[in-house]
Parts: sequence; C-alpha cells; structure tokens
Amino acid sequence: MDYTTQSLGPMFPPGTDPELKHYRLVYESAPDPDTNVKTFEHVEGAVIPGEGVVEATVVTNTGREFVDRQASENGTFVFTYSTTGNSYDVKMVGGYRIAGGTGDFTVTEEAARGGAWPPGHRGAAGLRWRSSRPRG
Repeated sequence: MDYTTQSLGPMFPPGTDPELKHYRLVYESAPDPDTNVKTFEHVEGAVIPGEGVVEATVVTNTGREFVDRQASENGTFVFTYSTTGNSYDVKMVGGYRIAGGTGDFTVTEEAARGGAWPPGHRGAAGLRWRSSRPRG
C-alpha cells in the first residue's frame, strides 16, 4: 500500500499519515506488488512551528516519484527527508513547501536526523526558508 495516497479519515487530508511522521523511505525493491519490499528509517525529523500541510516531492531508488505530505500537529511540522546531504538513493526534488503557499524550506541531513529547530528557534541550525516572492 502506498501511504502517500491513503486517507485516515476526515481528520487527516489524503496523503498524510501521522503514524509515519518520524519515518522516511530509504529503499524500495522492484515495483511488483507481490514481492515489493520497502525499507524505512526512523529519524527524529527537523521540527518547525507552523500550521497546515507541508509537501515534498520524493524520487525513490527505482525512479518512482511521489509527494510526501504531512499535516502539522500541535502547531509544528516534522521534516523527515533532507534536501541536502542525504546519502540514500531516495532523494527529494526541490524543497518542502506549504500546500497552497509560496516558497519552500530546505532541510539538512543533520536537522532531519537530530530533530533540530530552525535558526532563531532554540538556537539550532538546519532549516532555511526560500521565498518565491520578489523582495522589494
């Protein structure tokens, strides 16, 4: 079952699964539904305050592309995939983005593994906001 398309009912938007918020896909076997194996890694996830749903496009080691979505919980997001420094063949394309918003977040591997807060929040490094809005 592809967790990115499963809905857990009216509480969670399609594609969001709070049970997976500290896990990330690191490997999947051939896409044969009878023999497919997926390997997940537990990470703390980089944490940033906010409300809504974040999205990230992920490409697996088999070339399959999916959108990872997570709803905020108690006013925070948990980012499990890093946008830089990831040694796995499962990679993000671009950064995290707030659904319906502009701009995106970059997340270091260190922040994704260690549960870091962004600069300015508890003094930890690892997250950066890039706005697609013109500055003026």
